[in-house]
Amino acid sequence: MIAFAVPRTGETVHETEIFALCASRLAGYKCPAELHVVGQLPMTAAHKLDRIALRRAGTAEEQSSIGTR
Repeated sequence: MIAFAVPRTGETVHETEIFALCASRLAGYKCPAELHVVGQLPMTAAHKLDRIALRRAGTAEEQSSIGTR
């Protein structure tokens, strides 16, 4: 599972803190394996989260990492 995080203005996101928070509050199978920090989340024309674009971004990341092995 991949998680996407958008930091608040002027703040930084530490992956270890997010993973620790997830591990303390979620079941193991619900914890993300990867974290991508982005500037903003993609939205549809109806101002809803564009989950298809997020899936494509996650797949593109996987494909690029597979090609560099």
